[in-house]
Parts: sequence; C-alpha cells; structure tokens
Amino acid sequence: MDNQIDQTTGTILLKGRVLNEKLELWPGQFIRVKVLHKMAPKALTVPPSSVLIGKDGPYIYSIDKEGNAQAQVVTVLTRTDKYIAIQSNKIKVGDTVIVDGKLMLPRV
Repeated sequence: MDNQIDQTTGTILLKGRVLNEKLELWPGQFIRVKVLHKMAPKALTVPPSSVLIGKDGPYIYSIDKEGNAQAQVVTVLTRTDKYIAIQSNKIKVGDTVIVDGKLMLPRV
C-alpha cells in the first residue's frame, strides 16, 4: 500500500490479489476497498459527531447518573464515516453520549 494520496483522484495505490472466478474485474480496473488495519474486539463505537478535540486530545460528553454532562477523554482507535471506535476507562457499554448541542456545554 502506498502512503501517498493522489491529490487529483483522492486515491491511494494498493496492490493485492483478488479472486475473480466470474471474470467481473479487468486488469487495471479501479475498485473501492476497505482495509482492516486494526482489530479492537473490546472497543466501544460512537457516532463521529460525538467526538470532539480538546487540549488534552479527543473527548466525548456522557451523561452521568444525575443527568449532568461530563467530558471524558477517550482514545480513538479507528474511524469510518459511520462510527468511531474508542477506548475509555470511564465510558461503558450502554452509557449515553451527547451527539447534538455540544456547543452549549463547557469546553475541555
């Protein structure tokens, strides 16, 4: 995999082998691929809009037991356009995170 993005096409060069038993692909044809580069079986996933960047790095707002918003610093493991995989000691499965209206909360 090349580490440079072609600025004219927004693509990267990737060489690989693909089974083509039905002869649907032609040599030199462009295809869209997703490359799995990291496995994180115990990671939590959150919507991309819930993750903010502050002076201490990425963080999200979660709702505590009293119903108050609490900023929690997280580690971003990987991201796609549909989710971000995070790691955190304080955020647990089932916790509520804030996706909209974050501008009204205090900054971290």
